[in-house]
Amino acid sequence: MALSRLTSNVSGDCRVLFSLHFTEAGNVPVDGGPSCAGTRPLRTDKSRTMPLDGAFPADDSPDSVESELLAKGKRGRELLATRNEVLSVLQGNTGCSAWYLSKDADAVAMFRSLHLALDEHDPGLVRKILLPQRELLYVQPYVARAQQFVGPGSTITVNEHGAFFEDARGVVLVREEGGPATYEPAHMLRVGVYRGGTEEARVLTLLHEFGHVIDLLPLDAGVPDGPEISMHNTDLVLDHCKAELEAVSKAPKRSSPSQALLRASSHP
Repeated sequence: MALSRLTSNVSGDCRVLFSLHFTEAGNVPVDGGPSCAGTRPLRTDKSRTMPLDGAFPADDSPDSVESELLAKGKRGRELLATRNEVLSVLQGNTGCSAWYLSKDADAVAMFRSLHLALDEHDPGLVRKILLPQRELLYVQPYVARAQQFVGPGSTITVNEHGAFFEDARGVVLVREEGGPATYEPAHMLRVGVYRGGTEEARVLTLLHEFGHVIDLLPLDAGVPDGPEISMHNTDLVLDHCKAELEAVSKAPKRSSPSQALLRASSHP
């Protein structure tokens, strides 16, 4: 889970900010205090698991995934553009691609096989939490999630109302002592060091989640100190892939889907 950095005036020890399932990219406090000390979880079973449905999809060809995304309309086309960017990164002769290949020699084929799903149901609200002593903590909606160390044909799910697509979202004030929720104007979203909705944020998100799929990054959801581990994971991706991420916004757009596939897509 790649954590984005949101402003907080909480000082002192870092806090576990939110509960997560699987691995979710994009929920990080900015200036949230020092990193928590703690032991990262160790895998005792190093075997790769199957996707949740227990079986591989019948057709994981690149065109199959591409056509799936085109059928999702505008958001699907945006996902497809970012998928192409990530494939370009993984196919390059760089330190970033070498890092992924060091874990999975078939990293390009593995990523190409992955399905990209949209979560349309998450409300996408930034939670502004009022803590004792009038301290404030901002927690943004999750950005993406994937399973840890799974096989070809598994899925990365992207929050349609998170920082993959959006640069700001509305805020709901939550009081620890309870009471009615109140809503405030939008708050800026980030993924790591990048503003939400930018191509750099999108590529970073998919690279982070892919790191979980091939077990390159340690599990960072549903475990103690998960948010802090996730921030560390995002920093690892940035350490290895910063040059490629910085080049994303300057490079011409990657190859677009075939005209045949575009004609086959019935969605606007």
